[in-house]
Amino acid sequence: MPRDTLKGGVGPDLTDHLKYGETDDKKYQSIAKGTPNGMPAFEQQLGRDRIWRVLAYVDSVREYGKKP
Repeated sequence: MPRDTLKGGVGPDLTDHLKYGETDDKKYQSIAKGTPNGMPAFEQQLGRDRIWRVLAYVDSVREYGKKP
């Protein structure tokens, strides 16, 4: 499976409904603080700017298909 499809090889499918919210603030919190019984927090490793870059990438794939 290509890495940039976001179809969920290990984690959930990011091109479908997002379990912990689809607004920018909810997606940011999921990455920064983690999710229950799922993704760990990445705030310390990534910082604010990189988290927003991750969100921009995910949003571009969700909006424009398999490749940004």
